[in-house]
Amino acid sequence: MKKLFVALTALALMACGNVNKPADGDPAEQDSDFMLDGPSMEYNPTEHDLKMNELAVQQKAVVEKTKEIYDAVKKAYSNTGEYGTDTDLDADYCSNDWRASVDAIHQKDMTLDDMGFFCADYWVMGQDAQDVHATDIKLEKIILDEEPWQASVTLNLHNCGSTTPVRVDLVYEDNTWKVDDLTDLKNDFDWKQEMKDYLNK
Repeated sequence: MKKLFVALTALALMACGNVNKPADGDPAEQDSDFMLDGPSMEYNPTEHDLKMNELAVQQKAVVEKTKEIYDAVKKAYSNTGEYGTDTDLDADYCSNDWRASVDAIHQKDMTLDDMGFFCADYWVMGQDAQDVHATDIKLEKIILDEEPWQASVTLNLHNCGSTTPVRVDLVYEDNTWKVDDLTDLKNDFDWKQEMKDYLNK
């Protein structure tokens, strides 16, 4: 009787030892390997992910380009010689449409006897320039689902001891952001619209 009890106990212990051991090919064994080693997963960004990434890249690019532009304006009006005239700034930083409007006004002004349209300088928002610099550059709007891409930035333009809030509208041309309009927000003067109105008179 005692030998039978010992034999049954041994069988029971052997059975218990096999309860949690998965057989070869058992899903439990595969899950254990999966958790230890981890899957070899490849990240495939969605179209939305790509758009959001492009948006972040272009938001930064717009602000950096605006800073670059107004650093150039500061140099141009501090007599460093890097930029001699507003025409040089226009050629490097303005859109085709903006430059075409400026050229058309110069052509029209040559036929007139009066002072002409440009009685002030749109880069400095005044007739004179001293200690010109921009601060508080902020992205206000960016549109990437239309062609060309568009963006708007606001800043404070300092000149001759006064401060003028300015909106800079930009478009994406030739693989970079270009100034397409400038608005003096203090005096509600939209330069591009005023140029068009002048040309249509």
